[in-house]
Amino acid sequence: MKAAGRATPSAGELWSSSGIGLASSHTAVAFGAALMMSKLHPRYRHMLLALAAGCGWQRVASGAHYLSDVAAAAIIAWL
Repeated sequence: MKAAGRATPSAGELWSSSGIGLASSHTAVAFGAALMMSKLHPRYRHMLLALAAGCGWQRVASGAHYLSDVAAAAIIAWL
């Protein structure tokens, strides 16, 4: 059973960590880094957040996570 009671879209491989679900660690790291860097370089805030959003979109597009997993990761990074 996964954290949210559901498997990720690509779950099913026996020795893979791809079925770990909520929340996307790739997206959390991307948003965390973007938010930290935007504090240091406020001029590039929009570009950094767009890159982090692109990371989240890629996780959904590749079938590794649901959109809710990515949204939860962005919120966790913001906290």
